[in-house]
Amino acid sequence: MAQIESKSDRAWRLSAHDPRGDTHDNLKYSWYLALWGIMNIKITKHSILLLVISFVNSVTLGLLWPFITINIYMLGGSLVSIVFVQNFPYTAFVFSRLWGVISDFYGKRKLFIIVGQSLSVIPLFFASFTKELTPLISLIILANFFSSIASPSFLAALGEAGGGTMYAYSQLAGNIGWTLGALIIGPLHSTYGQSGVYLAAITALLVSICIFSIFYRETKKRNMEESLKERLKKVLSFKLRARKQLKYFLLSVFLAWLATFWSAELLKVKLFQLLGESVENYSIVFGFGVGSLSVISSYITTKLIIKYGGDKLILLSLLMYSILNPLLGIIHDPTLFIALFILPIWPMFWAGQTAVAHELSDKGYEAENMGMFVVVTNIAALPGILGGVLADLINVNLAITFSGFFFTLSLFTYYKAVYSSRFKG
Repeated sequence: MAQIESKSDRAWRLSAHDPRGDTHDNLKYSWYLALWGIMNIKITKHSILLLVISFVNSVTLGLLWPFITINIYMLGGSLVSIVFVQNFPYTAFVFSRLWGVISDFYGKRKLFIIVGQSLSVIPLFFASFTKELTPLISLIILANFFSSIASPSFLAALGEAGGGTMYAYSQLAGNIGWTLGALIIGPLHSTYGQSGVYLAAITALLVSICIFSIFYRETKKRNMEESLKERLKKVLSFKLRARKQLKYFLLSVFLAWLATFWSAELLKVKLFQLLGESVENYSIVFGFGVGSLSVISSYITTKLIIKYGGDKLILLSLLMYSILNPLLGIIHDPTLFIALFILPIWPMFWAGQTAVAHELSDKGYEAENMGMFVVVTNIAALPGILGGVLADLINVNLAITFSGFFFTLSLFTYYKAVYSSRFKG
């Protein structure tokens, strides 16, 4: 007797579509999967709008994050310069907690998001025509500084719209956008060169700004429990309004992101080399491989967060990364390297951390603490530059392998911090 296929089974079957197949089909099935997932949460205009913005913003990220690395490589940059160009700009996000405090106090999410994104367009525009390393580095740093204004307010808005579940669905929508962005790197570069990729990213960012400006309605009320002066003093003293486990959680986050920043650019360079330095093939791997599988993983992540919470996802992702990165350092076969490189661990890693960070935040201080979370994730970029130094001094494979040590430290730190007292206090 034939079984009737349920809606959930059909969604899962469609998600297994061969990522090497037709571009249109992959995007069509990804959209089906995303829409089916959204149907399983409480739908509001507010939450849908935030998911749409997550999608559009991620088109920009999908274009820029993979491309900047090989752009610098093709301009003749060394490994340490590539890591520096990608890592150092993230230190601009140390201001994220400051913007978060002000956003909480005045209850203004929309203003900070629009201003931050709008300002970041300017340096990105000039970067599209810049082929000198020093000016390009400066422009990317400036763009990230402006982006840091928007980041904590948007993360807080997501949390207020649906907590950890909303973060997971935002990751799902974002991965669809990221996939689209990564897929068009190759065609854009072959047709228009460097400027085509950057200008396409700017266009997506401008679309996001327009959507947000027209349709977003502020719902956050002002938090007047303390004066703005007192809250800013606490920012400078690094005093947090959160449970005591947050400090240890942030230490684990720092170590995990140190490992990420240490190895991410080196892994992309190694992939580019194994692909014969083909921008088109590189784009295909990131789009069909990394992007499409991350869409599936994001959907599964939403269900796992609902059922088990973000804390278990963090443990699982850290364990997998602590094993995976050393393997990627010693593997030289292109097919095997790509198979491991595209494993979709990232959605669990990011959504789990973000959900737990929001869970540990006291009511009325969400953007401040999410800002601190963003600060910690991005300040790890500075010591992560040492990965490029080690790669240039010895070799790239040893540097990649060593990143597994930091993931292992993060795993033990997180387990001890969280499971010793289960967020009490």
